[in-house]
Amino acid sequence: MPPAPGDVMHPGGVAPVADAPSPDAPAPVLRRFAAWALDGAVVFGLFLLIGGFSYARIADHLRAESTQMAALGPWDIVSSHGDVTGLARGAATDAWNGTVSIVVQGFVLLVLAQLVYQFTALAWRGRTLGKAVAGLQVRPLPERAAGAVRLRKGQALRRATVTTLSESGLYAVACVLLLLGEFLLAFACWLLAVLVFAANALPTVAGRKRRALSDRMGGTVVVRTHVLRDVARAARRATAEQGRRLQSAYADRRALASGGRTPDALGPGQGAADPLALPQAQPYQPHQPYPPGPVPPWAAPQDRPPAS
Repeated sequence: MPPAPGDVMHPGGVAPVADAPSPDAPAPVLRRFAAWALDGAVVFGLFLLIGGFSYARIADHLRAESTQMAALGPWDIVSSHGDVTGLARGAATDAWNGTVSIVVQGFVLLVLAQLVYQFTALAWRGRTLGKAVAGLQVRPLPERAAGAVRLRKGQALRRATVTTLSESGLYAVACVLLLLGEFLLAFACWLLAVLVFAANALPTVAGRKRRALSDRMGGTVVVRTHVLRDVARAARRATAEQGRRLQSAYADRRALASGGRTPDALGPGQGAADPLALPQAQPYQPHQPYPPGPVPPWAAPQDRPPAS
């Protein structure tokens, strides 16, 4: 039976290779969760890096404020009209305000870092690091993209903005409000952050296309790709092709060794020896005694000739 189109030729026959599922299938829930967890690990790494840098800045700032307080002289005390408590309060206020400013800068830097990471990855490859590992890709909606598979920069920016706001942006604002003493506003912003995160995450577990809020705002959809499966298929095809070439080379060498005739045209016992055949095992030969003459000292007793 002739091989069908798309079948892979193996040295021993034909093995059909099943077609991969459509790459436009919605992304599975577990894969999206794995991608989100990996991207969250990236953001957490940025948080640790920025947090360590901010901590070092705060330590330097407090050290400088302490040195400035210790440098107060008699004239400073006299000019304060005896309000030493006011001097200490002013120095403490400066230290606190500087610390809050550094923390706010750290939160802003963290949000901007996640936004840049999301936008750059989506605009460049259509996938973040987590989605690449999970075999997912962000693509424009087919009905709006006219066959395009790459995101426009506006789509990437809108999706990255919504993702950043739902994951770190609103939580950062709530933390800043808490530092500033706005407890009610901080609690309201925290509730808003939870609602936005849920609105962005819950649609990914249901629906026909499982589009998150960021997908709806950006006009995108997350689909499953088959990069690893395509690589495996290509490897199987290459292996099968290599086997076919080796089989053909083996047949050609046998034909050359037999004078140009194929092995089927030779009768039993005809033709030259197979140049690729392994050597035949020799039957066991019992040990022969040494011939007459001088016997080496290492010879076994049974190998020595009988004494005359």
